[in-house]
Amino acid sequence: MSQLELEAQGEIDKYLAVILQLWATGRRTASQELRRRLFQGSVLRPGLSAPERDRYRLASALAAACARAWEARYVLQGRLDALLREARRVYRLAGGEKFSAFAHGAVAWAA
Repeated sequence: MSQLELEAQGEIDKYLAVILQLWATGRRTASQELRRRLFQGSVLRPGLSAPERDRYRLASALAAACARAWEARYVLQGRLDALLREARRVYRLAGGEKFSAFAHGAVAWAA
């Protein structure tokens, strides 16, 4: 497992952990604000090397695309079981397949 894969999965894990809590408390429609805070409002700590910054930015972009697609397909439609199935499917994928699945979110969103 590459560092990029770990970082991207970590970003998705954060999104899922919070969206599931929001869902449990009847606030799943706050998902857009959650995505904004997690993926647009984050700031990298100073002192990172250029490769580290690039890796964190790419991981965040991949996770943001995936979260945006999942929000449209599952969260806003109230399809919790389908969201969990998709998350489990993506968790089981290997590096290249996982990146493809994350990036597919951007393609699906744009379509």
